[in-house]
Amino acid sequence: MFRVQAVPTPLSAPGQPTAKRRTSRHDRGRYAVYALSMVAVGVVALGFAWSAGQVTAAFVIPEFWLMATLALLADARTFIAIGRHSKPVIVCPSLCFTFAILLCWDLGPALLVQVAAVAVVAWRMRYGWLRAAAMAGRIALATTAAYGALVLCNPHPFDSIGAAQATRDVVGVLLAVVSWLVAYQALRMLGAWLWNGRRPVAQDWHSPPTYETLFIAALLLLSPVLALAALRYASATWAGGSNPMAIASAS
Repeated sequence: MFRVQAVPTPLSAPGQPTAKRRTSRHDRGRYAVYALSMVAVGVVALGFAWSAGQVTAAFVIPEFWLMATLALLADARTFIAIGRHSKPVIVCPSLCFTFAILLCWDLGPALLVQVAAVAVVAWRMRYGWLRAAAMAGRIALATTAAYGALVLCNPHPFDSIGAAQATRDVVGVLLAVVSWLVAYQALRMLGAWLWNGRRPVAQDWHSPPTYETLFIAALLLLSPVLALAALRYASATWAGGSNPMAIASAS
C-alpha cells in the first residue's frame, strides 16, 4: 500500500496544517534526478543479479512463474482505500508475492517482477512517467536493502536444519522486513524534501503514517507463508521426478 498523491506530500511541523506552495521547474528537475538515480541503481542491482544467474535459474522453475503471475494479477486489481484522516492509499498486494520471490529465488527475479507490477499499477492508475519512475526506484532500492539483510544471515532462509539455523533464518527474515520498511520510508521522505525545494530541518522528521507502515509490514510478513508453500510444492514436485533444474542441466 502506497500513498496516492500525485506528488510527495509537503512536509510541515507535527500538528500544523500542510503548507501549500507552487512547485518550481527547478524542484521538478531535482525530483526527476532523484527518481532516475534510484532507477539507475535498481538497474545496476538487477544487472549484477542477472549476471550471477539468478534470473535465468528462476525462469526454469514453474513456481516462480506462478508467483509472478499472481503478483501481476494482484496489482491489476489495485484499488484506492481511505486511511486515517481521510487520506487515500493505494492497495498494492503484489508486494507480498514479490517479497516471497525474494525469499525463494534471490534478488534478480524479485526486482524483475516488482518492476512489472509497478508498470501495471502505473497503467491502471494513469500515472505519469515521473511518479512511476520514483515508485519503481523506491521499491527496487528497498528490495535491494532487504536482500542485503538476508545475505548477512542466510540468502536462502528455508533450507536450514536444526533450531539454531532456524532461529538465524527467522532473524534474517525479520531484519529484511525492517530494512525494507526503513529504506522505503527514508527514500519517500527524501523525495518529499526534494519536491519541497528546501533543506530538511529537525521538525520535518515526523513518523510516517502508522496505517501505511502497518499495511506494508503485514504484506511483507505474510510473504514467508507464500514462500514456504511454493518451496514445499516444488520439493514435492521434484521428488516426483520433474525437477526442472535437473532437466535443464541434462539438456
